[in-house]
Amino acid sequence: MVPRRYAVWMAVGLAALVAGCERVKAYEPIKDLAKAQDAAALIVAGDVSKIETVRHYTGQDIVTAGFGKLGTECVAEEKVSLKVGKVVKGPKDVTSPVDFHYNCPCFHPEKGVKVQLALPSIETGDKLVAYLESRDGQWWLISHKLETPSPAALEPNADSQERWKLYTGDY
Repeated sequence: MVPRRYAVWMAVGLAALVAGCERVKAYEPIKDLAKAQDAAALIVAGDVSKIETVRHYTGQDIVTAGFGKLGTECVAEEKVSLKVGKVVKGPKDVTSPVDFHYNCPCFHPEKGVKVQLALPSIETGDKLVAYLESRDGQWWLISHKLETPSPAALEPNADSQERWKLYTGDY
């Protein structure tokens, strides 16, 4: 009787563990800005004044046959402060700055490893249009359009909103 009860409790515990380990997805903007405009409750244009990391959600280790472990991928919840220059959609009396969140992909390399990965990130100094929706009393980014990127984060080709970041384990 005891082994059977043990198996039931193990199954319940495993189910609870799996249910609590939902994987957090990185931000994927709505590509069609017309659809993003329809979905957004607030659209603001302005300058990114501050970015802070709220929390990290670690993912899986990246391992290759020849090099071993390169590092661990993760998602970082970023809180962005945007100095509002213009309200495109939503209440006109929005106070500046507007704070919003988004889940940015990130990577933690092993010591000595250098990896260049694409990031759809927003950098301090960017001029952008942010398409936002409200979730649990906070604004969350559903899409964005870079008006001008910050000089420190220039894109590799002008036709792309994609940025590249060199992650290095050399601290």
